[in-house]
Amino acid sequence: MAQDGSLPLTWVSSSPLMQPGFRRPGMGDMPSYSYAQQSHEANAHQPPAATGGATYYQATPHAPARLPGAAGGDRVGTWGGPAPRGYVGKAAASANGGGAAAATAQQMYDNSDIIPAEVDDEKDIMISTGARMPILSTIVSAGTSEQAIQTAIKNGVVHFEISATTPAIPNSEGMFFTTVAASAAELTSVLDAHKLDAVDLMLVPAPSSVADDAEVDAVWAFAADAVKASKAKAVGLTGCDAPALTAFARRAIAQTPHAKVAVARFATSPHKPMRMMMGLCNRMGAAPIATNPVLVEETSSDAVKKVAARAGKDASEVVLRWQLQRGASIAMPAEDAGQLSVSVFRWAMSDNEKRTIDALGK
Repeated sequence: MAQDGSLPLTWVSSSPLMQPGFRRPGMGDMPSYSYAQQSHEANAHQPPAATGGATYYQATPHAPARLPGAAGGDRVGTWGGPAPRGYVGKAAASANGGGAAAATAQQMYDNSDIIPAEVDDEKDIMISTGARMPILSTIVSAGTSEQAIQTAIKNGVVHFEISATTPAIPNSEGMFFTTVAASAAELTSVLDAHKLDAVDLMLVPAPSSVADDAEVDAVWAFAADAVKASKAKAVGLTGCDAPALTAFARRAIAQTPHAKVAVARFATSPHKPMRMMMGLCNRMGAAPIATNPVLVEETSSDAVKKVAARAGKDASEVVLRWQLQRGASIAMPAEDAGQLSVSVFRWAMSDNEKRTIDALGK
């Protein structure tokens, strides 16, 4: 398994509102095995097996699929989910294609130093409500300048995190507004200040402990009520860890089918990759958003500098691209978003380049 909870698997399309899975030989498109049945500590690889006209990478609960050391693979991405951003699909070998087709498939799998061509990135993802959420969000503070906001909008930023004290953002078509609120009064003040009927996403601060069931129930009841009252179109958690995400996601599934945990936001960077959280988000159907996505020490690392020199990018841009390729959305201050909204898209790292940055978190 790759460092951020990835397996070398053939990607399977599935309903965006359902938990995606992966194929196993003989099971057609049926998702196979749960995340919990897969080992995080993978160190042995099973070769591809041709079945039913397509090549699958096998994994079983007893012998989990694992990444080879230096070889890597073309089909590496977030486990059980869609192909990673920047992934360029290649035709799999046919079961009846003979030795040449099988050799081509193995060669594709072994070559992980390929630098992807210019990538036509999607700039939003579908969350569990069926809505599209822009993957780059801009955190606006009370002191954010009008110029910073206008620069971000000019460069294509449409996802803004607002509060009752932040400057007004033009509510034009396609804008996506997020807010952090811990009470109904706080949410109402945001809606009134920005003349909105509802926010697209409300993030609820996760409690420091989920040992108190009554507190967890009260927090999530507020979030679910906001959705029911049509004041928030989707809800999620911010500042959460694995126990909090698990507790709230399970409550949402059992008690509030109209309000699921659509997003989980937490601090993560190459030195703090939060691999378990990334995998848990995938399992629970919550889109991960990275805060504090770049640390100073990471921009000075040799691994990041090497990719930056090859790609002609700034070191911070490389780290942000790493976040995108591991399947995380990004939250950053408005002062940075204007420039970075342009520079993190339309290019990609090779598998091996990404792995050298993965290794910073070991």
